[in-house]
Amino acid sequence: MEVIVTRGSEIDQYYTKKAREIADFAVQKLHLSFDNVEFRFVDEDKLAEAVALYENPLPHWTTGQTYKLYKGMNQSMSHLYEMVGHSYVNPYDGKEYIIAYLNNTNKEYDNLSVMAHVYGHVHIMKNNIIGRIKEPRLNKYNAYKDTYKSLEKMLDEKTVSDIYDAGESLASLLDMYPDIRENTNDYYSTDKDFPNKDEYNAMDFVVEHSTLNKWEKDFLRMTADIHSEIAESRIKILHEGFASYVENKYIEELAKTDPENSFSMRAKMIDILSPLNSAQLPYALGFRVFNEIEQRMNQGGYSDLAKFLSGKSVNDGEKGLDQILNVVKYSTDWEFIFSFLDKAFLKKYVKEIFKNQSAIYGIEYDLTAEDEEYIEDIADNFRMRMLLRTGNYKPIVYIPKGKGNFRGGLLLEQDFTFLSRYVGVKDAELEETIKENSGFLTMNNHETHNALMRIAKVYGRPVTLKTIDENKGTPILIRADKDKVDISEFKQ
Repeated sequence: MEVIVTRGSEIDQYYTKKAREIADFAVQKLHLSFDNVEFRFVDEDKLAEAVALYENPLPHWTTGQTYKLYKGMNQSMSHLYEMVGHSYVNPYDGKEYIIAYLNNTNKEYDNLSVMAHVYGHVHIMKNNIIGRIKEPRLNKYNAYKDTYKSLEKMLDEKTVSDIYDAGESLASLLDMYPDIRENTNDYYSTDKDFPNKDEYNAMDFVVEHSTLNKWEKDFLRMTADIHSEIAESRIKILHEGFASYVENKYIEELAKTDPENSFSMRAKMIDILSPLNSAQLPYALGFRVFNEIEQRMNQGGYSDLAKFLSGKSVNDGEKGLDQILNVVKYSTDWEFIFSFLDKAFLKKYVKEIFKNQSAIYGIEYDLTAEDEEYIEDIADNFRMRMLLRTGNYKPIVYIPKGKGNFRGGLLLEQDFTFLSRYVGVKDAELEETIKENSGFLTMNNHETHNALMRIAKVYGRPVTLKTIDENKGTPILIRADKDKVDISEFKQ
């Protein structure tokens, strides 16, 4: 494992030494494992650019929009400390590195604590079941960028932008769960069994059976590849919670030898991890759940949980830190929250929120028996809300068997079985749970309508989505042609 810190083309020897010391602590004391890391000091403009290009490496107008958003953060009261980017192959030593950008306006204690935070991120990027990086993305994305620019020269900016928009719609609506994809050899057919099985690789299916030219299909796959590779939205709480946990452990260790700097780091963390700071919810919630896991496992475990990690095996003898590393390795946010955010934790979390709110107004308030009863009633709904508020719910859409020619077009159907897999909803309760959360789960919204019209243009035929009514929770059909959308009740 190599760790270096650079400023421009030069290696910063002082910070490289510090970064390696923190890496040694993370590996030896916390048992983390990660690949080579290069920390790059950059100015605020370059940092905002790095964030924008991470979210979309193509020279599309949305990339500029994202750049302006993050540049505005640095100019306002907010401060962008770091950004963990893609991996790349260093041309000088031939080794693969993950780039972590550091804001060169950070104070020294900021940089040291942020380095520890980054090591938490890169551990997940190496070890988590869906967070693993399979290849150097930066090199590949640079090639994608060149392809985009070449197409703009050959055609025109609007044509390429329109195809990009279609690809983005396909990726966001149809291909959010690439880890459960299955390859298919089906080709266009009028057979009533087309496709011959439930097809979860809906994006590839639509592109393959579309009326587009080969270059357009290749471009759509390129765009979808970019968006589907960024799967971190499904482990956002896990990422920020664990990185904050690692950062806090480093601060505790530093306090033994450097109390002044550790105090400054602690003050910054208290602000970021405040339960009243809704913008930092993944940090605040994830950090507290990891601390709860460590404390309870060290004291004898989660006696009130029937199982861990949705049935994944966990050694009974593991405690504290070892248990946390297992959670980090095998969980998505859904499994993380629904396995460990139980009613006992929820009561503690709500009490902390009440305490912080009361302190603002100089009053004291403790939960009443009625408050605690209310928490019992809303526990499941609270978990769902936490996941939705962190942008963690993305619908699963598939093509049911035999629905490739549904009413002269294509039928897509929203899959709710994740409620059984992650949330633990029993089959007998599934319909009622969907109705109770219909406002969260429905896909009947303006973004979906636009995406369906784009997909219909790509497919060359009308596309119908079976989802649920946002108020009643009953099945509805959203039928989209190239420039219009119709909504009707679903009838068997």
